[in-house]
Amino acid sequence: MTHVKKRSCPRKLQFDGSSGLKRVTNVNGSTTKISFGNFFVEKFHCLQVSVASSIFVSNYRECTLSCVNSPPCLSFNTGSAVTLDGKLRCELLNEDKYSANPGQLVRSQAFHHYSIKTPCSSFPCQNSGTCVPDYSQNDFYCDCVPGYKGKLCHTAVFSSCKDVYDVYGSNATSNQYTLIINGKPTTVYCLIDDPNSCGGGGWTTNTFSFYSAFWTDKSEYNPRGGESGLDSIETKLQTYWATPFSKICLGMQINGYNRFLVIDRQADSLYSLIADGEFRSTSVGRASWIAISGNLAHLQPYCGKEGFNVLNGNGDFRRARIGILGNDEDQCESCETVVGFGLQGSGGDLISCGGSGNLKSSEKSQLYINRAGLQRRVHVQGSRLSYGNFVVDKFHCLQQLQRGCFQLCGKFAMFFIQSRLISTFRREISIQLHLDGRAGLQVGVLLQGNRISYGNLAVDKFHRLQVSIGSSTVVNNYRECALSCVNNAQCLSFNVASSPRTDKKFRCELLNEDKYSASPGQLVISQEYHHYNIKTPCSSFPCQNNATCVPNYTKNQYHCDCRPGYGGFLCETDINECSSNPCLNGGTCVDRVNGYVCNCQPGYNGVRCQTGECLLPLPPLVNICMDYIIRSNASSQRYSLFVGGQLTSVYCHMGDFGCGSGGWTTVIKMDGNKQTFHFHSSYWNLANEYNLAGGETGFDSQETKLRTYWNTPFHKICLGMKIDQQKQFIVLTEQASSLYSLIADGTHRPTSLGRSAWLSLIGAQASLLPNCDREGFNVVSGNSDFGKARIGILGNNENDCYTCDSRIGFGTGGLHEDSNTCGNGGAQIRAMGYILVQ
Repeated sequence: MTHVKKRSCPRKLQFDGSSGLKRVTNVNGSTTKISFGNFFVEKFHCLQVSVASSIFVSNYRECTLSCVNSPPCLSFNTGSAVTLDGKLRCELLNEDKYSANPGQLVRSQAFHHYSIKTPCSSFPCQNSGTCVPDYSQNDFYCDCVPGYKGKLCHTAVFSSCKDVYDVYGSNATSNQYTLIINGKPTTVYCLIDDPNSCGGGGWTTNTFSFYSAFWTDKSEYNPRGGESGLDSIETKLQTYWATPFSKICLGMQINGYNRFLVIDRQADSLYSLIADGEFRSTSVGRASWIAISGNLAHLQPYCGKEGFNVLNGNGDFRRARIGILGNDEDQCESCETVVGFGLQGSGGDLISCGGSGNLKSSEKSQLYINRAGLQRRVHVQGSRLSYGNFVVDKFHCLQQLQRGCFQLCGKFAMFFIQSRLISTFRREISIQLHLDGRAGLQVGVLLQGNRISYGNLAVDKFHRLQVSIGSSTVVNNYRECALSCVNNAQCLSFNVASSPRTDKKFRCELLNEDKYSASPGQLVISQEYHHYNIKTPCSSFPCQNNATCVPNYTKNQYHCDCRPGYGGFLCETDINECSSNPCLNGGTCVDRVNGYVCNCQPGYNGVRCQTGECLLPLPPLVNICMDYIIRSNASSQRYSLFVGGQLTSVYCHMGDFGCGSGGWTTVIKMDGNKQTFHFHSSYWNLANEYNLAGGETGFDSQETKLRTYWNTPFHKICLGMKIDQQKQFIVLTEQASSLYSLIADGTHRPTSLGRSAWLSLIGAQASLLPNCDREGFNVVSGNSDFGKARIGILGNNENDCYTCDSRIGFGTGGLHEDSNTCGNGGAQIRAMGYILVQ
């Protein structure tokens, strides 16, 4: 407790973090009523609200007394530096940061902001509610935004997505909302924005086959699917039977395109229009129904019966829960084509959403669709043919079987082998190629004495994975490309041309990476290619918080590579960096993702509240780890260094761990599997930090960049790589004012370590092509698309440095293996890298 006193009248001023504003009387016999309050400070911040009064004081304590003796005052700003006459500016405010608008508490070098300690300090209100403190009772209440109620604004009061739109208007966005449906809170994904052509206003989602019980009962199906947007996850929510509406938005996704139509219809629920099986007509029109299928649907010219529960006069033919029928004859007794939702009928029972139609009897082929992925052989018009089930779990679903016949659906697709094929790949070899969504890569199938591999593949149509190409060839069709991939142990995915060349061949690119291991953004839209990858557990994207899913094809398993700050099997846990109690001198720790913030007690500042107004950090003027070795027999651990005028927590490596004796100061730690320190990363040419917590630990897998990169002079650099838990080190004798001064300007600065030294970093498996040997800082091939490194060496097959295909170093990139940022590029060896200085 800090006591602030005046000679005439002692006044209590508490900074102990207990309750907020209090009032007392009769202090030391005085009859004057005074106030005292608990305040905490946010240094170098200013609350930008209307100033009630502005005065000049001798110190911040006088400003504090002025505030607590002014009943309307809830907080104050005080100058961070004195004026020429030795005074501080004091701004008394009738608002605090809890009642002010978001963004009004801003960083300012000119002020510190003090606010009364309140229960609102923990930000208890949920769902964007505003915390309003009751200082007299040391309590609070939450001022809820529209749509929420309860002590903490934790209870939603919306009953439909339209309610969300009506309350928020133009500020509403498509997202997950909690709706009260049948008296129960239900999480639903609301489409608030205009989904291309349905118009704005808040749409609640729904899907399913004509005779499915889901159309006639009040049961949910996969509620989690209702929490996402226009994807491939089926769902049925309570909104089907409990949500009234005035409009229905119907959408289909075909070949990656979304198309919509709107039915103006008022009802208590969609269940009330469908469940009883009664036909209820609509008047959308043929053109709109055909347009929703992208003008691909074949709808015969007659009948045109549309609406809810549309059936033929003959119940064996086409029907739809919502849709339109077509017929060649001028009647609706035997309709052969349909476009809509909840479909079923003769010859098309497999298609439940989209468009479906029969072949003429003379064109029919026996195509048995079974669940097993194995081939079966049947006789069709005297010919023996083989076929298999090919299931694609993406957003494409148009495959022409014969003239005038196709199968179409909105969210799912099934590829059928056309009847003119004699076998799946070649007439003389029967290949078992499973595409039915089971386990990923399988090996060990014996066909005609040869052991081959086969795998389940998923397709991203009109997409290309832009990674290094393992090999490129031309094939007759995508099946030959698939066969080439599954028989190549290194191949994880492939790109195949979407259209043939003039010689009717297709280009086939075999890739040693897939979209799960590639960097974000490398799977791009392309009209020239389709991308196929092996079906893996990663297909469901199980890893959370932007973690990378790494599949294990041989075991049909995966593991999640977490971003710094997260842990757990699915990277679902935000690691509590406050668990080590890093804040000093009574500072309060606030956990952040991959870091923390210390709210210091008045009179203290610094990252960990380690510096007081009258205190100097001990020992003084220690700015490199070597100073600790000189002053004492120090061990490897975390120390506080003055770096660029700021106290920084740095892990110092003491003694000879592979780079020689002394104290080594951490500068950068990088993971060759990640893009944080790629050659083109701005971290190499900017004076900024990355993941300070990683700089407080040793030779682990946390990436970091510290202020030592641009502030610490040295005469030696220690370079280390860890591969399969084995660490190797080399030392560069180089004097400079900082590592930044050698790298940031992009200028090549040669070194003379030699090939053998760089190869020793990798170990026995190292590979460096025999020519070029350009080494040093900022080494780049003559053709800048090829190998490059911020620190390292290049190798080439040709006797020049123009198209270097291999490299060893730190901060690497370029062809080949651009995604390898630390290690042995071209040899597919990635390392955890460490850069230290002395």
